[in-house]
Amino acid sequence: MEIIKNACKKLSLNLFFPSDLIFDMRYNKSYEAGINGSTNQALHIVTRDKNYRTAEQNLNFVFSNNEDHHTYLKNYYFIVPHLLFYAVSIIDEIIFEFIGSENAKSHKIIKEFQRLVGFILFIKSSELYSKNKTEKILNILGNTLEFKCKNCNNINIMEKSDLELFFETEIFICTNCFNNLISNENISQMKNILKK
Repeated sequence: MEIIKNACKKLSLNLFFPSDLIFDMRYNKSYEAGINGSTNQALHIVTRDKNYRTAEQNLNFVFSNNEDHHTYLKNYYFIVPHLLFYAVSIIDEIIFEFIGSENAKSHKIIKEFQRLVGFILFIKSSELYSKNKTEKILNILGNTLEFKCKNCNNINIMEKSDLELFFETEIFICTNCFNNLISNENISQMKNILKK
């Protein structure tokens, strides 16, 4: 738990990583939807641990019905993306700490912002979160970004589709001349949003 807490403190997007939740998802045997219990049940036909004991006259996962399958998938698609998001953030933090160049710092900000947009798009597509609220978050995030094009001086206010394109390609495109809007000034705007 201490290692996870210290690692989360170093991340820009640490509000997405409550250390106790990360710990519960990965290691806590009593966390019902966590990885530990479900993987142990998947590996053993009968489990005796009090936190995920096999029911009487049953075998783990053998007699699951459609409702059980839906619960398994729901838990999986809640837990695994969060853990992957956390793991990639930690890996990037380590890699970019070793690279250390000014160019690498800019690329790190772009990656973190891309991850933020990706996570919002993920939760928007999930049945566990309110689509209206995540849609509002995307609109607020996009409206916060005002990128001036160095080519034609057009001021571009980002929309949801711009954020989706950025998530896929790591570029923002000027609506006037179709120039890539990624510049040091615009990366600074992304950095400011990540700090909030």
